[in-house]
Order: sequence, then structure tokens, then C-alpha cells
Amino acid sequence: VRIEDPCTLFTAMAPVLLRRLHDAGNAEGSALISFWGSHLRLHWTAQDLRVEAGGPMQAPISSGGSGLPLDALGSLMFGSGAAGLEDRYPDAGLGRQADVMNTLFPPQSADLLTFYLPS
Repeated sequence: VRIEDPCTLFTAMAPVLLRRLHDAGNAEGSALISFWGSHLRLHWTAQDLRVEAGGPMQAPISSGGSGLPLDALGSLMFGSGAAGLEDRYPDAGLGRQADVMNTLFPPQSADLLTFYLPS
């Protein structure tokens, strides 16, 4: 799955992400996710989750965030979730916010058609 604009996707997913956070007892907080060439900051309260896009970030883990290659975003959002990304992608690191990442992005099972069916 190729995701061209992570900010648009995360904004569309905000209600689901906020519900996951609240269900896990995270009433308010923030998370930083870097895709190396760009990054997102998620800020949530009891009422909403805001997504802020930013430019390149080469040291997200030392800033308290997570670093993921952009091609791992499909697996993060629609596949195996945050768990195991570090094992599958050598340039992925969840850092100190691993628990929040696992809460935001649990494993998903979905019927995503990924091959061509002749008509």
C-alpha cells in the first residue's frame, strides 16, 4: 500500500486513533512520527486529535518520537501494526513512545484487494 500524504490519512483516521488512545487510558498527550523526509506530530485531548505536518527529521528517537520508513506506513496502519516493525525494517525505531505507538496502531486484519482480478 502506497500512501502519498500521511497527514491526510492520519487526519481522516483521527476519530479512530483518538478512541484507541482513550480506551487505553491516554486522555491527553502527543506523539511524534518521522518518515525521515517528513514528520507528523499528533496532539490529543479528551475532545480531539490534531495532526501537524512538518519537514525532514533525522533524529526523531532522540526527540522522544518514532522513526519509520514511509514504505512501512501501510503495514503500520493496515497490517501488523507497530509491533514488529523494528524487526522487519532496519531503519524503523519506535523509541520511548513504543507503548503509545502500539496503542495507536494495533495489528489489523482487513480485506484489502492487492491483486488484479480479470473481469
